[in-house]
Amino acid sequence: MDSSRSSRDQNRDYRFLSEIVASEKDLDIRAYTKKIKEELSRLEDDCITDFLTINKEVGTLYNELNNSNRILTKIEGVVDVFQSELSEIANQVSILQERSSSYNTALKNRKELEKIMSGHIETIILSEELIKNLCDGEVDQVYMDNVERLSKILVNSRMSDFAESRSMLEIRPELDKLKLKVCSRARSFLIVKMNNMRKPKTNFQILQESVLLKFKPLLVFLKEHSQETFVELTNYYAEVMQKIYYHLIKTYIKESKKLIEERITKNHLIVNEDIKAAATTQQSLKDLLTNIQTNIKTMAEGGAGATQQTESNKESPYVIDDRLHIIEAIDNQPQVSRISQQRHQRYPPEEIFRSQNRLIIEAVSKEFVFILEFFDLKTAQCSFIFNQIFQKVINYYLDWLQLYVQNSLYDVLAILLMTIVNEENKKLLHKNKILVLDYFFDKVNMLLWPRFSQLFDGLIENARKANLANFKLYNQTTVHSSTIKYAETIRSFSMIQPYLSQDMLSLKVGSFRTVFIEFLSHLGATHFQEPKDRRSFMINNLDFIINTLKQLGTPGEQGTQEIDYYFKDIHRFLANLQQQLMKDYFGALDQLIQKHFYFPSEENQDGEESLSTSKFKDVSQVNPKIIEDIANEFQISYKAKLQQVTQEINHGIQNSKTKTEVFQTFMRGLMLRFTSLTELIKQVNPRLLKEMQPPHLILLDLKSASQNCDF
Repeated sequence: MDSSRSSRDQNRDYRFLSEIVASEKDLDIRAYTKKIKEELSRLEDDCITDFLTINKEVGTLYNELNNSNRILTKIEGVVDVFQSELSEIANQVSILQERSSSYNTALKNRKELEKIMSGHIETIILSEELIKNLCDGEVDQVYMDNVERLSKILVNSRMSDFAESRSMLEIRPELDKLKLKVCSRARSFLIVKMNNMRKPKTNFQILQESVLLKFKPLLVFLKEHSQETFVELTNYYAEVMQKIYYHLIKTYIKESKKLIEERITKNHLIVNEDIKAAATTQQSLKDLLTNIQTNIKTMAEGGAGATQQTESNKESPYVIDDRLHIIEAIDNQPQVSRISQQRHQRYPPEEIFRSQNRLIIEAVSKEFVFILEFFDLKTAQCSFIFNQIFQKVINYYLDWLQLYVQNSLYDVLAILLMTIVNEENKKLLHKNKILVLDYFFDKVNMLLWPRFSQLFDGLIENARKANLANFKLYNQTTVHSSTIKYAETIRSFSMIQPYLSQDMLSLKVGSFRTVFIEFLSHLGATHFQEPKDRRSFMINNLDFIINTLKQLGTPGEQGTQEIDYYFKDIHRFLANLQQQLMKDYFGALDQLIQKHFYFPSEENQDGEESLSTSKFKDVSQVNPKIIEDIANEFQISYKAKLQQVTQEINHGIQNSKTKTEVFQTFMRGLMLRFTSLTELIKQVNPRLLKEMQPPHLILLDLKSASQNCDF
């Protein structure tokens, strides 16, 4: 690499010489070299002159540099001395830090010792004033403060490092004596205060809040230093409160059961055979039937009339409209028995049940909170005291409720409302994190639901085993009195269902529906000879049920499903009635068309037969004479027969809307059959069409009659 570099330098010098040679043509090297030497000599003389000129300044600069060296040497010495002194200072600071740490440790130890000694001194020194106040002083706030101070002394005496010291052993007997004295006074004092709650006409809840809670430090002292006395007081308190609550609930049940209004008794059956007895207790049988027919007609027509009927029917035991308010009034205060008796007010069973339960829940909630606070317990610890207080109370109420439900309660609506009240109360206590009454709520459900099933099964069995011969219909296809009660009951069930969490009601209603429709069908078959009357009877009764359910306004899913069930049945009977009328008044025409046209057996959504006039059967065997007779007879008599059909529908069906629907369905079927007849005449005897009244005019008459029917 060095050889290559020197080679490059030589080449550069050669290039320099080459450039000189190239710049001056005919150059003489010797002359040029001499010229350079002369130039160098001149430059040397100039340099010597310049050097001699600045020689003095160079000497001065040299001296200054020497002085600077000496000054720097001195500074270096000073810095070395300073570094040495800093090192000494650092050593002294380190020594001071060690001494400071030692002093801090010593101070901390002295404070700890002072704290220990101070606590020990506090545990072994009882002032005369403290002892006198605890032994003889009045139980007031000062006394409470001294009790808390004694409690701290006792705790420290057990936890202190000097617990086994000689001084502590000497003072402990005096502490124990003082502790026993305070425990004795606290026990006696609290028992007196608890006994005060037992005095007649005493508001024990005010005493709990304003007296017992004020002296809670006494009970806390007993809990920490005398467990036996604490347990004794808890038992005594539980005994006192148990007697108070037992007397309270017993008195309230005794008074409140006088306010029960039994709207539905064991004699209120939905299917009641003894209609004569019911009539004689109120009015004559004729007046009763007339009144039922009038009410049914008003309700079936809907609109304002239906609303008025509902209002007038409020007294019916199966109507629940005025009883559902209890669901929004669950949190209301219990009914005051004395005031209600003075005002001669009576309430349905569910309202009395709500009041009784509200009284129990309020007592339990307040007592539960008080026990937690007064006895300074956790939630899981207060169950023992709570059970001592309320076990007898709850059992007494459950025993009474069981006897009442099993022997006196026949109101299925009241039972359902009572179950709703019970479930809502359970949710309320769970929301407040009070779980001590779960057994009570479950037990109430176990009393109510079996009774409901028993009563409901009785209603179903009554409808299933009813003696149909004992009913008096007097050839009237009007709505039966059992249907009125059944419709009101089902409507009430549909209104209750959204508030229930179980599906038992919907299952029971489904079973009852099947049995009751069978009952109506058998009842109609027993008392009506004519098929038309049977079907009219079924249509009127089912129509009444549907209109009653529609009064729910917005019935919800349950009500809508229930209405759909009856729609299916009434459409079937409407189609059967239409077919029967067609057979009775236009039988020959209907038979002819059925014979020569395809008639699917399925029914459309309107209950009208679906006819197909485009599909003929074999018409080769059709007798032209028969067709001519049927056509002539139809032209002559169809108007008179339509009047008879109108009268029969008007007589058999009650609801004007249903009358119109039946007549229009009949007319559509009749027009379809007449159209089929004209098609058949075109195939068999076209000449006959010219002799007949124009078919389109007959169709216009039929259409006009269908559109202008007025019931």
